[in-house]
Amino acid sequence: MRAGQRRTKATFERRAKVPDGRGNFDGETWSTLCEARGSFAPGSTRDALSADRLDPRVGARFEVLSTSATRGVRASDRVRIGGETYQIRGPGMDPDGRGRTLIFTLEGGAET
Repeated sequence: MRAGQRRTKATFERRAKVPDGRGNFDGETWSTLCEARGSFAPGSTRDALSADRLDPRVGARFEVLSTSATRGVRASDRVRIGGETYQIRGPGMDPDGRGRTLIFTLEGGAET
């Protein structure tokens, strides 16, 4: 991936427990894991049945440089791109086996 293709800024986030100050946890929040620039390619929209209604789900792909931070991204994390939040649907895939880039499959919709 050439530098000119890395135009989209993204923030990868991980769910974190919020301590209540008494040794317990009060809830959960999302904290920033890392930021990266990459190539964003929106995919198609599909409808999913959820609680007796249709929810539009948008698939997408995001390709970033492989760094120690981006290699640590998990499927349980999420990514914010251009004001939209996407759920990561799997570990980053190394497209050519050279360890230079990772491609994440994303899904936006009701469960993010």
